[in-house]
Amino acid sequence: MEQQNVLEEQARRAAENARKIEMLAQQKFAEKMREADEKWQADYSRQRQEDDRRKAEAAQKKDREQQELRAKAREEAKKVAMEMLKKEREKAKERLAEKEKSGEKQDEQQMHGSSQGLTMRPSSGDKTRDQLEMMVEMDHPGLTDAQKAAVQQRYGVQGGEGFQNREAERQKQLEARESRKTPADKAQDQVWFKQGISYDERQRREAERDKKRVMQIEQSKVQKIQAQQQQKVTSKAPEKTVEKAPPPKMQKAPTKFQFEQEQEPQRVH
Repeated sequence: MEQQNVLEEQARRAAENARKIEMLAQQKFAEKMREADEKWQADYSRQRQEDDRRKAEAAQKKDREQQELRAKAREEAKKVAMEMLKKEREKAKERLAEKEKSGEKQDEQQMHGSSQGLTMRPSSGDKTRDQLEMMVEMDHPGLTDAQKAAVQQRYGVQGGEGFQNREAERQKQLEARESRKTPADKAQDQVWFKQGISYDERQRREAERDKKRVMQIEQSKVQKIQAQQQQKVTSKAPEKTVEKAPPPKMQKAPTKFQFEQEQEPQRVH
């Protein structure tokens, strides 16, 4: 009996020890899993930061390259424009000399860059200013619209008709696009700016987004018009009237004479 009690006690202790070992193993496993998850989260966050940094650097590099290409294109365009203007001025001088020789007195009108020709103004002594004035007057593609507007405002140079029309249309489109922006759109613009996205790319994205917005507005207008037309058709539809059957004709009771005539047998002559 005593030996049996000892065996039962040993079995109970063994089961208790096994349970404790199992609980300890589960705790260790949970700790290892938590440590692994924290390590994965840290690695993921570090990788995201590295990717964002690389994207920002790539965007900045691309923006710098685009600016360098634009600068080179402007320099080349300025050279071509100067050569063209020199030739035009030489031709203008020759024409003026011929007119003076022939005794013709004609007022030389300034012609602003467009289909009318180039403005032949005397040099101001500032070479850079003269170049910019010429390029703005002839509406040359070597300068962007913003640069032409800046030169026009600073020096009072009248730009070519093509530039004027494009600038007015561009300003009108920008104001219309700005008026259609929602608070979410403005927040998205700030995000793009902080991400280092180039100006040209931001303008392209805004234009694409505005194009979809305009389509949605037009579709909404069409749906509203269709709904109004449908409502008018429904309100003008005549009410269907149910034709009532005429009341049955009431037969009058025969008079005494008619009754006698009907009852009397017909005589055969």
